Amino acid sequence: MTEKLQKAYQYLQECFDKSEYYKLPEHAERKRYRLEHSIRVCKAGLRIAESEGFDAEHKEAIQIACLLHDIGYSIDELQEGKNMKKHGPVGAEFVRPFLESLGYTGKLLEDMVFGIAIHQYVKSDIEGDRNPFTLTVANADDIDRFGPYRVALAFERDSISQKEHQEKLNYIWDKIGFYKWNLEAQEFGTETAKKIITEEIQTQINFYQALSDQEYITFWEE
Repeated sequence: MTEKLQKAYQYLQECFDKSEYYKLPEHAERKRYRLEHSIRVCKAGLRIAESEGFDAEHKEAIQIACLLHDIGYSIDELQEGKNMKKHGPVGAEFVRPFLESLGYTGKLLEDMVFGIAIHQYVKSDIEGDRNPFTLTVANADDIDRFGPYRVALAFERDSISQKEHQEKLNYIWDKIGFYKWNLEAQEFGTETAKKIITEEIQTQINFYQALSDQEYITFWEE
């Protein structure tokens, strides 16, 4: 691990530790999830960068941008105002001074900031270049978003085992629709990201389709 990357991780932890929102015991699990999610996105970004042949400087920079992509969640004003949809662009400007303190300047700095700004909705009031680097931040985020861990968390959160037969089917069909929509709506920065995300989404569609089939045969018809 490089010195800059280690500093970025320490900065991420410090920002979440200072957050009054995450100091509350009832938000401890959310804090842990955000930090763990950030680590997974960082490693997904590295996976893309290595496959695409990013040079050493850009490989390090994409890991840092991915690691800090959700820094906006540590900003209490956003939590209090329930403006978390703005965590990308607000977090991007918030983290800019830290990135500058690491020595980032010019085009690479702007790409890191823009990548963080657009990672959720792939759009922002912040201007920037939509290129393989900036889109990799969003793509790395989606690799984790469409991974099996998020499926497990959704099942736990939504208490699917407690739903009635038709409720379960509706839930499953909604998930299939969600994944199919995302399969069509994705914007990819690289062929590596396209391959990984397409495979992950298709895996989820296949899983929910199999779950739907099993739920059908579970119900006893008089």
